[in-house]
Amino acid sequence: PMVSLLLYLCSEHADYIRPEPPRPKRTKRGERLFPPDSPTTWDVGLRIGAALRRARDAAPEESAGSGAHARPRAHIRRAHWHTFWTGPRDGNQVARVKWLPPIPVNVDHPEGLPATVIPVKRTD
Repeated sequence: PMVSLLLYLCSEHADYIRPEPPRPKRTKRGERLFPPDSPTTWDVGLRIGAALRRARDAAPEESAGSGAHARPRAHIRRAHWHTFWTGPRDGNQVARVKWLPPIPVNVDHPEGLPATVIPVKRTD
């Protein structure tokens, strides 16, 4: 889980709010950075969770015999490595491996949604 979290935080459109950097404090010898009193907490995934819940609640019930292809339910496509072949079709092609971040599918603009905070119980 730690590697997945790290890769998510490094992805292109990760949903998190960056905490403010520490401010230097004045001392007799000039400005200096001191270690924090407590760990820094980062709020991660605030808006995308609200977007997924809203899409789930707003999804109409599909009838069995509609005949049309149903639109996929809103979800997050898992982040993964993907190989892309680049170069001319009839020439020398090169395989390029790229990291694809988590991709929201059928989610309507999570940026405009309110943040949702879900408390997590600490287990030691």
